[in-house]
Amino acid sequence: GHVTVSKDDPDVCAHCHSDQITQDEDVLDTWFSSALWPFSTLGWPQNTADMQRYYPTDVLVTGYDIIFFWVARMMTMGAVCTGRAPFGTVLVHGLVRDAEGRKMSKSLGNGIDPIAIISEYGADALRFMLVTTTTPGQDVRFRIERVSLARAFANKLWNATRFMFMHVQDVPEASDPSTWSTADRWIMHRLTETIAAITERIEAYDFGEMGRALTDFIWDDVCDWYIECAKITLTGDDPHAIARTKDVLYTVMRAAIQLMHPLMPFVTEELWHQLPGTTGSISVSAWPQADVRDSVAHDKMTRMIAIVRAVRTWRAEQNVAPSKKISLHIRPHTTEIAQDVHSDAQLIARFAYASSLTIGDDVPQGIVTTLVVGGADLTIPHIVDVAQEKARLQADIARLREEVARIDRKLDQPDFVARAPEAIVTKERNKRAEYASMLAIVCEKLEALDGTDA
Repeated sequence: GHVTVSKDDPDVCAHCHSDQITQDEDVLDTWFSSALWPFSTLGWPQNTADMQRYYPTDVLVTGYDIIFFWVARMMTMGAVCTGRAPFGTVLVHGLVRDAEGRKMSKSLGNGIDPIAIISEYGADALRFMLVTTTTPGQDVRFRIERVSLARAFANKLWNATRFMFMHVQDVPEASDPSTWSTADRWIMHRLTETIAAITERIEAYDFGEMGRALTDFIWDDVCDWYIECAKITLTGDDPHAIARTKDVLYTVMRAAIQLMHPLMPFVTEELWHQLPGTTGSISVSAWPQADVRDSVAHDKMTRMIAIVRAVRTWRAEQNVAPSKKISLHIRPHTTEIAQDVHSDAQLIARFAYASSLTIGDDVPQGIVTTLVVGGADLTIPHIVDVAQEKARLQADIARLREEVARIDRKLDQPDFVARAPEAIVTKERNKRAEYASMLAIVCEKLEALDGTDA
């Protein structure tokens, strides 16, 4: 119907002329009442203890679709009613859309019920998925497989901590870093790098990258590699090595739980209370610190992992099950790498499922597979399918030739050599030399195979 708006309070109704009229007290619509939210919830207009403590706040987190409906109104009302802006920073994120990229709506019926997702997958998995799939300026497509993967990650962290509890009941005695193994020094180096990376990402509000850095560290470095190394030591008979490993494992797992807490608050709070030597809530514990930088241990461990991954990838391609033990020969390219491989021989043999491991220049002849990784050639004797092996080597040759050609194209550009920093140019030249040497080795292997019957 027709509405009349008056600047002054009327004495009589403009329609029925009655003087029995009062102003409706509930005059704030949804967005205008929401505009008062930052301070009206704290007892304003009284200057309450809550107002003094919590107003203004630091950060408002919101979707971009309500910046003008809500955020602008909160800023305006805050300034008018309290004389201060209600927050210093507004973090604007994308919307959660359905798997096809459509906005969720009741009419389309394509929304998700978070309570149903939580009851099946857990609140931590849903939260981790939403936070870690965000990229600045982009919307998120909701896919249930990602929630399932996040639940698997929560499970991985839980099981890794349960493994530690099997061996660590009390806070371990601090160990002397000079007694640490390569794996100990490497994981502490990675912890130092990860704390720095995650702290930087949080301060930049880049939670997606924070989640990816944490996944790399906890799932790959800690669970897939360090814990596997620790199992060997902890079931061994060297009491000093066992004590040292307990200390490093405890330090790493405690920090991992704390780093994960902002993203998975419930599982980490539970694990924190089970952890020896903790008091109170994990949410008020001090942010973890680590200061171990050891590029030598990092390079050694990275090389060992590359060797093991190369063998495991070959096994997967050839359908050779882990239960089928192989003999493995490693020819290191330098004496320094040879020393590293000798010191890690037990771990390499165990992780590559090799029944025998030999190291040196005396490479086995006959029907063999050779895998080239940075700094070493890996030879596995007795591959029956020579034709398949030749095809694999030819594919490697084509790939390495393309890598060399790609770098040559770059180095042939006068602009690149003239303008790029000297370190970058040198790095490209070194990479070319490494690819060329790998290419020569693979070509040799193909020639050797050409003498055998397919």
